[in-house]
Amino acid sequence: MSEFLGNFFKAIRQYFDDFILGGYQGLLFILLVTVSVLVLTIIFSNQFLPRSPRTREFHVLRVLIGSVSVVLSLALGSFCYRWSNTDYYIHSPNQFVHLIIVLGLSLALVLLYIKFASNFDRYKVRNLYLPAFTIGENARFLKGTRKLFDKTKLWLALPLASFLLLLLYFIKPNYLVAVLIDNSSSMEAHVETGKAAISETFSELDDHSDLILSWFTEKNPKQDISRVISMRNWSQLEGKHYFFQDKYQALQHLESIDLVGGTPLYETLHSLFLYAQEQVANTNYAKKVLIIVSDGAEAYIQNDRATLSQILCSNDQFDAFWDDVGLMNMGGDLTGPFFDLAMNQCNYYVEEDATSLSSYKIGLDQMIQEFKHSWFFPIWMASIFGISLVVCLTISPKTY
Repeated sequence: MSEFLGNFFKAIRQYFDDFILGGYQGLLFILLVTVSVLVLTIIFSNQFLPRSPRTREFHVLRVLIGSVSVVLSLALGSFCYRWSNTDYYIHSPNQFVHLIIVLGLSLALVLLYIKFASNFDRYKVRNLYLPAFTIGENARFLKGTRKLFDKTKLWLALPLASFLLLLLYFIKPNYLVAVLIDNSSSMEAHVETGKAAISETFSELDDHSDLILSWFTEKNPKQDISRVISMRNWSQLEGKHYFFQDKYQALQHLESIDLVGGTPLYETLHSLFLYAQEQVANTNYAKKVLIIVSDGAEAYIQNDRATLSQILCSNDQFDAFWDDVGLMNMGGDLTGPFFDLAMNQCNYYVEEDATSLSSYKIGLDQMIQEFKHSWFFPIWMASIFGISLVVCLTISPKTY
């Protein structure tokens, strides 16, 4: 529990830091919300204020409560939808401003209900309805006014219902993240670093993420790229591949990686592609991402023009299958044929030096950041509105 609370408050600090780095641009959202409330209030006031014994102040208070509730429900609905069904908060980290909007509107509701209820004081009740001619009329108007006060609390159901959009999170398509790890003998110094970085980064992955872990074998490496590409059975090619729907099982399996002597990089890449095709043939993924962790060296197939024309984005089927491909350079030559193809022709993301734990994690984060959904943001929204909801429901006019 203490760890959860620590991360809970750490999240709000991160939201604030993002807000400062964003140059306060999010303040435009606050201005827009304020204008929306004013416009709705003016429209409702002109169109829906009934003629009755109750005063204009009474109806204006009800209209204000309705306007704020409508704007708050629209704001919460927008925020919940963007969080649950898009990657908006990955590319536009406006969580802090959006929480300020929720807080401001929720606080406005509380203050309006307090103001409304305060008018039921014995000496202020005339602010709510015009003087009656008889004691009986007076009692009847007061009773009816209290009922109308209670009915205004039905407006609170609107923002509460907006949280139902969070359910979209549970029905959205999964993501697929495949990682090819170079476990050749030249990577001995980096394999443990990679395990640590992958474990830390992938533990933050969305629960809707499926994983494939792959690494090299060295049973009978082939030396002709055309022969490799022509083969359609991944089990006849080099490479170990494992599919997981549970990220924690995948991370445990990292420990079974062992070193091999050579680097059948191109053959294992094609083998992984065929394996992934077979595993996900009947699954609709929102996005499929391949991360290649290697120094880019190929030990068995010659790096000539014929080879380079059949790998990575030069292979139409490979290019069509993966939505994104990223490379983590583990000390290789960036001017070599593999990285040159990836960077200059395929325009893949390349972490140019991923040999340290920090740079390794930066590269992984860059590739999978949109697959991370932290529940802290909707929990903060629910907490802010939940407190205001409880307070509003407990506010009642005085009886005498």
